[in-house]
Amino acid sequence: MERKVSDELDAKNYQMEIEEYLLTKLEKCSEFEKRVQNELVEKYGLWTTIEKAAKIIKRSKSTMYKYKEDNLIIYRQNGRIISIYTKSLLFVL
Repeated sequence: MERKVSDELDAKNYQMEIEEYLLTKLEKCSEFEKRVQNELVEKYGLWTTIEKAAKIIKRSKSTMYKYKEDNLIIYRQNGRIISIYTKSLLFVL
């Protein structure tokens, strides 16, 4: 039981490190990329669903799940609900 808790904490810490790295990359992007980010947020909101994100970037839902699993996008998961940080879609366009 102790090992399982430790593994969960390690996974959570790893995800937080990846997220910090991705947020830093978003801050350092070009002016054009910042405009694209802002347009995405204006049109779709700051957070979106897997389904909407797939439509936005014209990919399948399974591809979006792969991006999530590979930590290529910033996301939050609450039970079965997954929310995608819209600005991070820039990484997979």
